Amino acid sequence: MKDPTNNNHPPGGMRQGDHSVQRTDATRPYLSQHTPLGRLDFQQQSSPFTPMSTSPPVQSHPPERAPEEATVITQVPENLIRKEVQRDRMYLLVIAGAFTGQMFHFDGQRANIGRSSNCDIVLRDNDISRVHVELEVLPDGDVLMVDKGSTNGTFVNGRKVSQAIIVDGDRIQLGLSTILKFSLHDELEEQLQRRLYQNAILDGLTQLHNRKYFDEQLATEFSFAKRHQSALSILLMDVDHFKSVNDTYGHPVGDVVLQQVAMSLQNVIRKEDLVARYGGEEFVILTRGIMPTQAAILGERIRSSIEALSIPVSGYPPLKITISIGCVTMHKQQFDTPETLLQESDDRLYMAKRNGRNQVVAER
Repeated sequence: MKDPTNNNHPPGGMRQGDHSVQRTDATRPYLSQHTPLGRLDFQQQSSPFTPMSTSPPVQSHPPERAPEEATVITQVPENLIRKEVQRDRMYLLVIAGAFTGQMFHFDGQRANIGRSSNCDIVLRDNDISRVHVELEVLPDGDVLMVDKGSTNGTFVNGRKVSQAIIVDGDRIQLGLSTILKFSLHDELEEQLQRRLYQNAILDGLTQLHNRKYFDEQLATEFSFAKRHQSALSILLMDVDHFKSVNDTYGHPVGDVVLQQVAMSLQNVIRKEDLVARYGGEEFVILTRGIMPTQAAILGERIRSSIEALSIPVSGYPPLKITISIGCVTMHKQQFDTPETLLQESDDRLYMAKRNGRNQVVAER
């Protein structure tokens, strides 16, 4: 039987044939407050194959803690100091369909929702009736929704209804694909929701609508125009020789050019028209209810307004630019899909480029 007091083994607490390290307080890992989780800094490291030194261990002390920074005292704006959040603003948020993300404020006693431009809330979706539903605030503050004899029906939380009291969080389906969420918001929630929606549909540089939004609106407007046999026009345009602007003056100046073009386009179009940055130096305008001749006149107004721009550039004479435009109107000339209408405008833009630029091509 072995004597338990036998110390005939290497120092450091490791017996021959035993490769495990018995850690004393001097060899136990020290986890500093400044050490990331998962990383241990050992005061002494030993190999299981080499006897540890018999010299006294060097005592290590944790690093001194850096003095804590003082808390910054700030003044909270008065409009954010509220004893009670006032969630008293009624909204309809589109959570599915062609207008996903759009938010409509309901601030009156009564409002109609439908496809007709005469409605208080207009949703141009073929599945939605001209006047689909009506909202009314009752004397006790409840909101009553009444279906106005719609073709494809109204559903609240998946259940078809002719009328219903709606409350915060209810989901309202109009027709086959458009779903709205009825919500009560306070001022901050309203601002956040609007900001999120704007970020999703706007181009960051020019603050025009982006291509995704344009494509969605084109599909909706095309279906509407086809159904009602009304005119729909697309003006697709491209800044001439834009690459040479970037190469000569640099991309920051190119960005200024695009911003100036965007502002000029916004100043020319009507409130109901849609202008978007289509990609790179390409822009597009979608306008309804004007004949081919009027669309061509609009194109010429745009071309001349861009030609008149004089953009200051540091160290250079003012920069002059031009633009080429392809214009097409769906009226007598019919198109099967939104894509074919857009392709026709692109073909005409190519003709304008090929024929010398700085011009409008409205016929082929």
